[in-house]
Amino acid sequence: MALKIVATALPIEFSEVCEVVFQDLAGTNGRTLSGCFSQAITQGGIFNTTYSGTKDRLSNFRGYDADPDVEIVIGTIVNSKEKYVRVNNLSGTSQTYSIRYTLTAVSFNSGGTVANVTFGGTGTLRFLNDTETITGSVTSFYEQQVLLNLPAAGDTCTVRVEILSLGTDTVPTPAFVDINLSRAAQ
Repeated sequence: MALKIVATALPIEFSEVCEVVFQDLAGTNGRTLSGCFSQAITQGGIFNTTYSGTKDRLSNFRGYDADPDVEIVIGTIVNSKEKYVRVNNLSGTSQTYSIRYTLTAVSFNSGGTVANVTFGGTGTLRFLNDTETITGSVTSFYEQQVLLNLPAAGDTCTVRVEILSLGTDTVPTPAFVDINLSRAAQ
């Protein structure tokens, strides 16, 4: 069984990085450092922020985790204007979180000027670049409705939901999802 995490102690061996990143015991034959970075980013592992640097050297893999304990995904899609964001705490160990919601794009079909995006029944984003941060505790998962209440058919927006911090685990990479919402023609 392949290792899941690259050690933080020096020296870092290229063979260890290959084992963690590719999740096999095939060794280094035909593999390159740039290929390891590409694969690591594609698989969604977590680089330890203390060592990640500019991702141009072997030491940037110190503490790299190929199998993160937390992930953020778009959950249930009810319809084009109502979706859920879900943070899965795969370790099952209770931990605190800080999550930021940001209205990153909005387009009004009928000349409107104020969006009305609600989440969790308590937060509201009304203008471009509005942000709101929520905190709490999660054991198995956190799920929140994100609902578009724009006034006219054809209105659209994008909400970025980003994990800012976790109490126990490393913040996943990527640490956000973009939720695209639209008000369908009636």
